[in-house]
Amino acid sequence: MKRIFLTSIIIGLLAGSVIAQHQGMVSMAPPDFAKREFVPWSDGDHGKRSDNTHRALMGIDLTDSQEKSLEKIKREHNVTMTELRSDIAGIHAKGKLLIVNDKVKDSEIKDFAAKISHFSEKMAYKRISHARVVRNLLTEDQRLEFDNNILSHGAPKHKKMKHMRKRMRGMHGNHGRGD
Repeated sequence: MKRIFLTSIIIGLLAGSVIAQHQGMVSMAPPDFAKREFVPWSDGDHGKRSDNTHRALMGIDLTDSQEKSLEKIKREHNVTMTELRSDIAGIHAKGKLLIVNDKVKDSEIKDFAAKISHFSEKMAYKRISHARVVRNLLTEDQRLEFDNNILSHGAPKHKKMKHMRKRMRGMHGNHGRGD
């Protein structure tokens, strides 16, 4: 009887800790997580591809005509990049076959690497030229802020985190750090 009672208490404690841990994880999720669009080629950013060009525009006041132009440019860029990503995904699938096949020639591996390099180069060129087109739409003051955001890797995100750290220190004390 003691054994059954102790076993049930241990199981109850374990179940309670698992539930509490799960609830803690859910509350740690960002509030807009459910609103984010799903993009399967994500770089680990919870389904949303980070695009420094458009993140760098955050916090910059744009006119209506600039907004309309940017929407058109962004849409065209997204179409182009989606095409390139689908092409490179097919090449990646062939690369997996190269790994698992028993009879693979070195020339096939070199051809695969050359194709990947070619598409990576095309994508990098498209990203940089897109950023240049976006930058050319901005006024001088907007360009300055855009450039600062690009050089600081998307400053608005970091400013937001700095603000959050200050708020957390206010709740829990400074602990010897100054910002």
